Amino acid sequence: MNMSLRNATSPAADAGSANAALPGSDMLAASLVAQATVPGGQLDAQALGQEIRQFATLDPAFAAQTCSAVEAHLFDTGRLGDAAALNQGYAQGDTLPPTAAAPYGVAGALGRESTVQALMHRAYEAGLAAPQGEFSGTVFRSVRTEYEQGAFDHTKGGPGRYNAASERLIYTAPSPAAAVAEAAVYAEPGMAPLHDRSLVALDFHARPDAQGRHGVADVAEGLRNAGLPEEALTHPKGRNPPGWLYQLAGEHPYSLGQQAGKGAADAGASAIRAPSATGEPQINIIPRNTHPGQLQAREVVAYTGHHPGSTRAAGHVANMPANDLPVRTGPLEKPAGVRVGVDVRNQAPEALDPKGLNNLRQHATHALEGYPRASSVRYGAAGSAVAAVAQDAWAAVQGAPMDVQQASSHAVQAGALGAAAGKATDLLTPRVGLRAAGGAVAGALEAFTSTASNTDAFRSHQISAAQASANIAVDTATAVGAGVSAAVVGTALGAGASAAVAGATIGSIVPGAGTAVGAVVGFAAGAATYYAVQKTAQISGLMDAAKTRLAGAWTEAEQPLGRALHQAGQALDTGRQALNALKFW
Repeated sequence: MNMSLRNATSPAADAGSANAALPGSDMLAASLVAQATVPGGQLDAQALGQEIRQFATLDPAFAAQTCSAVEAHLFDTGRLGDAAALNQGYAQGDTLPPTAAAPYGVAGALGRESTVQALMHRAYEAGLAAPQGEFSGTVFRSVRTEYEQGAFDHTKGGPGRYNAASERLIYTAPSPAAAVAEAAVYAEPGMAPLHDRSLVALDFHARPDAQGRHGVADVAEGLRNAGLPEEALTHPKGRNPPGWLYQLAGEHPYSLGQQAGKGAADAGASAIRAPSATGEPQINIIPRNTHPGQLQAREVVAYTGHHPGSTRAAGHVANMPANDLPVRTGPLEKPAGVRVGVDVRNQAPEALDPKGLNNLRQHATHALEGYPRASSVRYGAAGSAVAAVAQDAWAAVQGAPMDVQQASSHAVQAGALGAAAGKATDLLTPRVGLRAAGGAVAGALEAFTSTASNTDAFRSHQISAAQASANIAVDTATAVGAGVSAAVVGTALGAGASAAVAGATIGSIVPGAGTAVGAVVGFAAGAATYYAVQKTAQISGLMDAAKTRLAGAWTEAEQPLGRALHQAGQALDTGRQALNALKFW
């Protein structure tokens, strides 16, 4: 491309000032656009930006001002898309700082958290709205023989598939076969399901009152009505740790079931009819809504190995004690990264295993605390590192110099920053809400990145203080919007509240892995949404238009804005010096 820029004289060379106005900028801009326009009226604006960029090796200030002049010409003629392509071509070859990748990790963490929270809320609503019916019959409960007298003592129990530690539940089966099948899931390897256990038969009666309470809630039907499959609650965990996908995602297969049970309890149900891990239905009694007179032990059979003993009267089995826990209505509180609280444990804590790999797994998954939900740290780190690698790979494809050591350093720095940002998001969420927290953290990261790059550009006389300040403001505002959008889209995909298609999509994915796959889908959706919002704002020309208009409005404040940017640059220099010293040591 033979452009007039090749023969132009830079203001820096003529006047000794890189801030001097570009002579004949309007004329030069129009000439460059005309020369880059191919027959038929099509402008290859990206190639034009790349051509201008090549001149930056001789005079970066002159090249930057030329690009701004061409951009202004395109804006004045209504060609916003070409302006965006021009800037894209001009920016190719730039190496983005690791900070630029961090918001993608935050967005992924937001998508994960909003999706899982939405799924848990939907499970709670399913239990709350589950239809309640009458039950009158015999149910069976297996307990260790030495504890058969206290077979209904729920105060000794902990969290399970359908109850958190803050809720009591007595698990029973509608038949001896169902009780045996459920016991087999929790039996020691190689042992008979009911070895050294007693099967207690009891009569249970429940009937809904005039308000529709105190019946048996059909949780499976509630799930179907809410668009969740039964399989979302029946991951066959048993006595084992959660599956590898759950551990990798930092989730637990009991999270949804516990919320469904809490919803039924808040609806006043005396018991829930819910699927077990084996697919058999259970009748699980809710002590806080059940009078001890509603259930009566009838007979007991103790087992040794596979062999049942004689059937005995159950007169020695004590009545069910009253509920001993305070009643709190509303969904269970299971925020990311919180490891202490009556709602957060998803199962009983594991005993410490001193062996190497298993010990590492226990600490990595918080098994010793009962598998509470993982924080957003791992998601912020992973998303940021992947984004940094992708950015460096794209820059290398475009011809930018890049080596493995530099790319690795970027990934590590971005991962560390993303981890810190994920933690910050978790800390802010209880105070301001998930969407506001995500927008604030993403905006702060983008503000830092944009401030660093635009301050450097201002101090090297490439752009004015007004333009640098406008760039920072628009970049930050866009990042806030993208961060909030990541949470919104994650919620929509998780809950299906905004679109039936989104709900159907999640519903088709969840059965195999419940909240684990929901977390992965939400993570991908959040990061993709952030990218889409940013790119849409750039390609459409909206960001560039806003920056140009805002810079024009702030022209009269050039001096105070310049002083502020100079102070920011000094602070950045101090930080860079400290970082270099740290690297040296």
